Amino acid sequence: MTNAAETLTVTSAWARATGRLVLPVDLSRVPEIVAAAVAGTKFTATDIAINGATLSTSVSAMSWGGKATLQFSATGPGTSAIDAKSEPLVPTNILDFGQAKRDMRQLLETIAATAARYTV
Repeated sequence: MTNAAETLTVTSAWARATGRLVLPVDLSRVPEIVAAAVAGTKFTATDIAINGATLSTSVSAMSWGGKATLQFSATGPGTSAIDAKSEPLVPTNILDFGQAKRDMRQLLETIAATAARYTV
């Protein structure tokens, strides 16, 4: 986690993960930060808007692929939060050996690092 993130939490259960990231960034800048953060990662942005984003990952040796939904909100002047949840593309998948949690942590840490570059 970088200095740009005020808080980062990630939890998981049954091949699903949730996370929350609070950044010292104005809400209007969050979509561009998320777009820049996911470029070049295993995540593909399928939709990014002022209030949230939808990302996906493809099938790999460790995963059947998944979908992450991000919701953006202002938490105060110049501070924003990203609430994220991920789920596998195969709804009956309950086992992922911790991959969902690792992916969620990696995603939110990448967003935090990108935000740090925007706020410097």
